[in-house]
Amino acid sequence: MGRVPDFRFLEDALLAAGESLRAVTGEGPAKKEGLKDVFRMNHEMGRIAREFPALAPRLREMQLEVNSMTIQIKRDEWEGARAAFARVSSCLQKVREAEAAPPQS
Repeated sequence: MGRVPDFRFLEDALLAAGESLRAVTGEGPAKKEGLKDVFRMNHEMGRIAREFPALAPRLREMQLEVNSMTIQIKRDEWEGARAAFARVSSCLQKVREAEAAPPQS
């Protein structure tokens, strides 16, 4: 049986980003913390994609939504950032489903 991806760090970063988005109201430390959490998500997605290339297509979809969330945060568009966060969460579920799916031959 092959190795299984460890999503804990990615999930932790996603949860932290969600908490940051709930707490942020503008400039300052909360905004910087939110961007730091997004960076952690990017780092973990890259790590998983390198270790499990079969998940890379789903992770790329997730990356697009993370990029959208980053832009919204930088523009102080909090509702848009929260909407992007919801899409990122949905993408993570799709990545998990792709990981659980039996290999196709």
